[in-house]
Amino acid sequence: MADGEQLSKLRHWIEQTTKDDAGFVEHKTFEHASKPAKGSREHISKAKGSREQESKPNKRSREPTWNEKKRSGEEVSKGSHEKASRNRKSSKEKKKFKNKKSKEAESLENDNTTHHSSDDQESKESKKTKSQSKRSRKNIKKKKNKSKPSKSNSLKGSNEKLSNESYSKSSKGKLSKNSKEKSYNSKEEPDRECFETPADFVITSLGLAVGLGNIWRFPMKAFENGASAFLIPYIVCAFIFGFPAIYMELALGQSSQTTPPIAFRRIMPVLEGVGWMGTTVSFTIAVYYIVLIAWITIYLFDVFTGKTSSMTKCGNPWNVADTCIDMIKQNICSNIANSTEMIFINGGCRNKNEFSNRTLTSASEQYLRYNVIRSSSGLLDINEINYPVFAAMTFCWILTALGIVKGMNIIGKLSYVGVLLPYILIVVLFFRGITLEGASTGLYYYFLNPDFSKVFLTTTWCEALKQLCFSLAIGSSGLMSMASYNKKKNNCFRDTLIIITGDTMMSIVGGAAVFSILGFLAQQRGVTVPEVVESGMSLAFVVYPEAMARLPASAVWNGLFLVMLFFLGISSEMVLVEVLCSCIADQSRTLRKYKYAIVLVTCAFLYAIGLVFCTDAGFYWFEMFDNYAGFNGLITTVVEILVVAYFYGINNFRDDISEMIGSPRNKFTRIFGPSSVYFDWNWRLISPTIGTFVAILSIFRDYPFMNDPKKYPALFDVGGWSTQLISPLMIPLFAILTYYRFRRAKYFGFIHESIRQLVIRKTSEEIWLQVLE
Repeated sequence: MADGEQLSKLRHWIEQTTKDDAGFVEHKTFEHASKPAKGSREHISKAKGSREQESKPNKRSREPTWNEKKRSGEEVSKGSHEKASRNRKSSKEKKKFKNKKSKEAESLENDNTTHHSSDDQESKESKKTKSQSKRSRKNIKKKKNKSKPSKSNSLKGSNEKLSNESYSKSSKGKLSKNSKEKSYNSKEEPDRECFETPADFVITSLGLAVGLGNIWRFPMKAFENGASAFLIPYIVCAFIFGFPAIYMELALGQSSQTTPPIAFRRIMPVLEGVGWMGTTVSFTIAVYYIVLIAWITIYLFDVFTGKTSSMTKCGNPWNVADTCIDMIKQNICSNIANSTEMIFINGGCRNKNEFSNRTLTSASEQYLRYNVIRSSSGLLDINEINYPVFAAMTFCWILTALGIVKGMNIIGKLSYVGVLLPYILIVVLFFRGITLEGASTGLYYYFLNPDFSKVFLTTTWCEALKQLCFSLAIGSSGLMSMASYNKKKNNCFRDTLIIITGDTMMSIVGGAAVFSILGFLAQQRGVTVPEVVESGMSLAFVVYPEAMARLPASAVWNGLFLVMLFFLGISSEMVLVEVLCSCIADQSRTLRKYKYAIVLVTCAFLYAIGLVFCTDAGFYWFEMFDNYAGFNGLITTVVEILVVAYFYGINNFRDDISEMIGSPRNKFTRIFGPSSVYFDWNWRLISPTIGTFVAILSIFRDYPFMNDPKKYPALFDVGGWSTQLISPLMIPLFAILTYYRFRRAKYFGFIHESIRQLVIRKTSEEIWLQVLE
């Protein structure tokens, strides 16, 4: 029985084991059969899924804790029990540590109220330790990177260089709002000083706009083109062309917070030359403008040394006795019969017919020609240096350099004297002039004798516009550069109104003062006003000194008039030279550090070029520069308006203005306000059309000195136009330089992209982003 039971148990065990083995084998074979072939889609997808499952933490498959095992009745090993106890201890320690920290924080807060200095020291020490630890980590990383260079690091470095050289991103392709924005050839824009108050900027801008042209050029232009009728085209041009042009320059300079070359470079790199156009206009004006100030300095020196009477009397070493007319003693001949035919010459009254073969000149004119200018026979007849002019010009350049070196704040403060004093003096001279005998006759020719037929002539409108550009220094980049020193939220629209009004009032009041004194002089001579009037410099240096000599205390009045001219001239010269120095210095932060050196080198360079004006042929060279001066500024203004309107975009520019000044508040400001419809259409169509028309008329004109080929040969006209062509040549010159600069920097794609994107008017910043991507 026992053996039979054992056999049956053994048989049962064998059957069970065979069944288990068979099931195991069947399971293995099924798994093997259902497994997909290697390389098939099912195999790849399954492999991906398994990797994802491995990477994701499986919350359900975590190990049970010691308490869970204990509750489930499983056996817990001694090691796991020790682990659990350790975990409990660590959690208790953490809680204790947190409690300690919270207590320490509370105590620190209490201490902070009483011991600020000690906490600051502790925080500094902690920061130092943290920074030291960070540095040590960085050094370790650097060592590792040096030992194992990778391609990613090199690519990263090149990308950083590209980002440093590229323009910073700004919304809607506007000009950058930060004055330290990075450009393509400079790592950072230099720090710029600002005017302390808006009044400093307005006075400095008036110093540039109001100059010698308001006193001796505007009255003559008015007299030659219809007297008071000339005011109609002048004022119309001032508010249709002059106001929008100045407003555009001020708004662009203030929004960009940088000089014109960089401002136009930000609009489009190939148009950097547009900014340099205005700079060359300032350059050409500054070269010859200081000669006028040097002549005024010589006059002032003679007044202060008590030689005022020698300006209007014959018998001086420089006078030619046989041709010098003493106009002060001319009244002696008025009591003689046929007094109109008699002149006071060579110490007595003589008949004009005796001197028909000679050119007679007044004593004041001979003082200018033979004592101050000392001119030779022609443009190319250069024989000797005019030492008084040389010394006076040297003094003026030293004064200009010292004023610029001290910075914009000093120029702003000096302008209070240089601008406000001439306004006070011209008002004093005006009231003195209208109280003189015969003043009403002069004012009649200036105000009450208009020739309205001149208003319908194109030449009158051309002269009005050219006089406006010369007077307001439009297109010389001076106002744009001055506006870049403004604060960002300054109201440049208000400043434009003040500048336009101040300049126009100075021209009108100055003209009235001049003509009242001319009326007095005409009565003294016994002739009509048109016979007394002389054009150009003769008005300031010949007619005015003679009129002052006929007044009581003539030295005082003559000195006041010359001081006014000197301050008007030197304030304009300082701003013109400052424009050139700022444009050079703002090219990089390194150059800005050497501003003093740049000012000295620039002044020395301009001084060296101007030495030709210190020769005996200097007067003819001065006339060559002066006669062609208006054309350059007009062309530059038209090009600047076109670039802003069609390359930068009127909408972008309007947004910049709205950000600085604010959006329109009512219907009137929407039409004529700072960001109005009027300026949109003016910049798009009206101003460019007017400027282009006048420029074409200026080109096709007769040579003005055809009758005197010895003094003014054909080279005079060639040289005059050459000085004006320097400015337009800046556009292709800097376009070529930019082309090769980008090509050398392996950014040729930017040029190609910028040309392609001109049609859709994308800005340079958007194109940069496309190229860099």
